[in-house]
Amino acid sequence: MKKSAPTTPLNGIQGLFAEEERTKQQLQSISASLASLTRETGPKVVRGDPASKSATPRVVSHHHHHVSPTISVSDSSLKFTHVLYNLSPAELYEQAIKYEKGSFISSSGALATLSGAKTGRSPKDKRVVRDETTGHDLWWGKGSPNIEMDEQTFMVNRERAVDYLNSLDKVFVNDQFLNWDPQNRIKVRIVSARAYHSLFMHNMCIRPTAEELENFGTPDFTIYNAGQFPCNRYTHYMTSSTSIDLNLARREMVILGTQYAGEMKKGLFSVMHYLMPKRQILSLHSGCNMGKDGDVALFFGLSGKVSSGQHSDEGLAFPLPNPTCTGKTTLSTDHNRYLIGDDEHCWSDNGVSNIEGGCYAKCIDLSREKEPDIWNAIKFGTVLENVVFDEHTREVDYSDKSVTENTRAAYPIEYIPNAKIPCVASHPKNVILLACDAFGVLPPVSKLTLAQTMYHFISGYTALVAGTEEGIKEPQATFSACFGAAFIMLHPTKYAAMLAEKMQKHGATGWLVNTGWSGGRYGSGSRIKLAYTRKIIDAIHSGSLLKAEYKRTEVFGLEIPTAVEGVPSDILEPMNTWTDEKAYKETLLKLGGLFKNNFGGFVAHKIGKDGKLTDEILAAGPLVEALTCHILLVFVSISCVIRMNTGESNGLSKAPISRELGSLDVDANGKEERKRNDIWQLFEEAQQNIMYLNKQRLLAMEELGRVKNERNSLLQRIEQLEMQNQATARKDKLTISSELLLRIDALVLNGVIGSTEASDLRRLVIDSRVGLADDIHDIILMNDAEFLAELRRFSKTIKGGADLSLYSLDLKAIKYEMAPIPVNVTDSRFRDFGNDSSERSRFSQYINSTFGNMSLGQALDEIKNDPLEWNRRIIDGMVKDFSWESECAEVHISAYEVVKQL
Repeated sequence: MKKSAPTTPLNGIQGLFAEEERTKQQLQSISASLASLTRETGPKVVRGDPASKSATPRVVSHHHHHVSPTISVSDSSLKFTHVLYNLSPAELYEQAIKYEKGSFISSSGALATLSGAKTGRSPKDKRVVRDETTGHDLWWGKGSPNIEMDEQTFMVNRERAVDYLNSLDKVFVNDQFLNWDPQNRIKVRIVSARAYHSLFMHNMCIRPTAEELENFGTPDFTIYNAGQFPCNRYTHYMTSSTSIDLNLARREMVILGTQYAGEMKKGLFSVMHYLMPKRQILSLHSGCNMGKDGDVALFFGLSGKVSSGQHSDEGLAFPLPNPTCTGKTTLSTDHNRYLIGDDEHCWSDNGVSNIEGGCYAKCIDLSREKEPDIWNAIKFGTVLENVVFDEHTREVDYSDKSVTENTRAAYPIEYIPNAKIPCVASHPKNVILLACDAFGVLPPVSKLTLAQTMYHFISGYTALVAGTEEGIKEPQATFSACFGAAFIMLHPTKYAAMLAEKMQKHGATGWLVNTGWSGGRYGSGSRIKLAYTRKIIDAIHSGSLLKAEYKRTEVFGLEIPTAVEGVPSDILEPMNTWTDEKAYKETLLKLGGLFKNNFGGFVAHKIGKDGKLTDEILAAGPLVEALTCHILLVFVSISCVIRMNTGESNGLSKAPISRELGSLDVDANGKEERKRNDIWQLFEEAQQNIMYLNKQRLLAMEELGRVKNERNSLLQRIEQLEMQNQATARKDKLTISSELLLRIDALVLNGVIGSTEASDLRRLVIDSRVGLADDIHDIILMNDAEFLAELRRFSKTIKGGADLSLYSLDLKAIKYEMAPIPVNVTDSRFRDFGNDSSERSRFSQYINSTFGNMSLGQALDEIKNDPLEWNRRIIDGMVKDFSWESECAEVHISAYEVVKQL
């Protein structure tokens, strides 16, 4: 007697009736799932294989009596559909080998089968119904994986898929779960036409117990996999014979024109990326493991693309020789730690839980020595996709790519010896972002701030190489938001905000680990040894890396440890491993620019209250523009700063820059090397000037400190004199200042001076109250003409550099912290910056429009009174007058901050 649930009869008459009633309800539910929307009822479904002579059909319909037809009919409303419900792996093996061409048992016991013409996902054929809700909630537009379709087109494809499935003699039905967290699991039903698909989902979803299956009820989501049947190319939105359609309102997915099983796995993952955030649960494309002491780590990383426009599923199953592999699966599968899952997880208030019940490992070039756990998991019950094997021995050749490079193995997670069942864990302690940097400029490991973690999480960087063909050496950066852009449904910043909140709440640390190249880019450098990467990961798990000493890198601003146990210290700093320092810096700036260009698509979306977190994330990215602006400021300030030592050598480079910056473009002869040399010569000259200017800034700060001390001494002396002369009629400086302001107001009322001059004199009194109190305390006794003349004389004295000379320094000299640089700029693009003899220069216009004729002292008081407003005015002025991005203005403001803190 059959013992596979749910057909096991219960003991006694009552148990038999109960069992039959449960079976009837299950079949009615399946019939409802397969119902055509143009007919009132679903098909007549019966249990069992139609080829089995011993099978006694149990007819289920919405009518009381039915007679099994004895003739062949084409009308699907009259024929029976046999349902093979939640079959065991052994039963599915029998179905596949008997009825599906290309299915065989391999020497290891796994079922080897073929997925047809499609050997990878077809992301351009995946569509989502856009309705009133999803139109608002989902991420649409540039960069989004969500391709829209309307409700009517979905229903056309659904009808096509359902009609096809109902026309078959039998269909396979799986009722299973997603998410090991019992409070947040999802019930899914998969209706398919192939035993291969049924066994695949049996392995990949969570398998219910007999009791859970008896109480399964109505599914939360249903997949109709009619992949053997094409869609109609003439249907609206269709661009090929393949279509994978999601309708989130109906909680249904339709597959037409592709038999690649990974579409079901990743389609459900997309669904979880929509459903879970609505419950404030973060869905993650990551691996996860747990130490013996309960510490949990998440691993994010990408794999690469396969040929023919089809894509892999981002899971990895090989140690790091593969050019596109980051090592997510390899590093999360650790013999010393429990495996929670290798690909898809949820992070809720309860902790981390695996979404799936199995692993989908890429097995190209797999070997027992490199991946013993995955090798041993390929046994009876495992599905091997598109592999090549010996016709006689049935031994698989994992190096054979003749069918596809995207060969896969799907097996239950319990096939991994150290898997933790149930697949749940506490809150993560470490969040590890893996990148295969084929440019060779990222450090093997760096500790990230929260903002940096968000930046690199949203970026989702790795690098691909064009191939191993002769002559192709150039790496290619690729970015996949949240390390899984093909599957996310909401905008990446929403997942990033949830990750930031959870990391901050539970004290998780972010890390960036480069498993790619060192000592040069792909083709000249070498791959970082897996043994070194494992030592780094071990140090992260143990917590010892948190205690290490760190130093900061250029451009990316990453904190890198000075030492890691078991790892050569010289490879921790990438620049140390390059023989050509100039090439290293050039490549570093190039990669930083690629990051910046990619991230430009996310800056419009604000995260956190008032977008504050967005600003922090942007500031955590590579400082490529900041460096460029800093270099440009050297040229901008050439003729705009005060000639403090006119005609004297000031220590700066005086070599004229005779070359035009425009000539840096590659000329007709393609002189790329000359272009690079010219750029770096300019850069090195700018660096020398910047170093000198920083030195002068320190000297200026020391001088400023001396002046402040003298001023304090002077104030103390004034206070002593005032105390000694309390009986005299002299008023203190504050009273004098107040009376001076009243006299100025009187001059305006009497028509002696205009409002503009009055405003300047008021500012003079407020900024220079000390000098006024000491030098012109008798001014109040003068008549209006004498009073005005004395104020004007004092104003000229201050502006001329006498007392309080620090406060009268030209604003732009301190703002840019620079001394004169006698360099001739010949490029027409920069003449309007450097023409100090013309008040019409753009730079002068910016200073005048932003600060007017204010001195440094006046500007300091203005900014102190309203810093936010003045930061905004500075940024707006920079964008308006220079057409620079707003973050470039931060370079200028940062110089101002130094002065403000004095």
